[in-house]
Amino acid sequence: MMDFVVPILIFAAVGTCLFGKVDVYSEFCGGVEKGFKTLIGILPAMVAVMSAASMLRASGVMGVFAQQAARILPFDMPEELIALAVLRPVSGGGSVALLAEILNRYGPDSVAGRIASVIAASSETTLYVLMVYFGVTKVKHTKKVLFAALVGDAICVAVSIWACGVFK
Repeated sequence: MMDFVVPILIFAAVGTCLFGKVDVYSEFCGGVEKGFKTLIGILPAMVAVMSAASMLRASGVMGVFAQQAARILPFDMPEELIALAVLRPVSGGGSVALLAEILNRYGPDSVAGRIASVIAASSETTLYVLMVYFGVTKVKHTKKVLFAALVGDAICVAVSIWACGVFK
């Protein structure tokens, strides 16, 4: 039954348009045009965030931060997990690459591999989303949203560590 959901939705949409005497092709072209306008609007913010994330990673700042944080934390945690927790709100692509490194180094069934997988799957690229979507919608007052989103990311990391420790 699940194999037929997408075709049924497509036929329902086209059938609705035909029944309502809507020009499907022109509506589709209009949607594509709006999509391109949106892409052009968010492209500068996307390039800025991706460039900043790449520079952070390439400069070694992320590694130094992870080393210092590992000394402060009251529990033993691989530096790569700290780097993943810091990089995930900034860059989805960078965090996926770091996740792949963690899985290759420690293995997917290791504690570090499980924690990294849960962090990557359950957290959001917060700064990217805020910059791109708030930039397009011209929202100016984002301090409270940024704080709440980063607290949510920190809770996500803490719960990931806890849950992977409980459900071994």
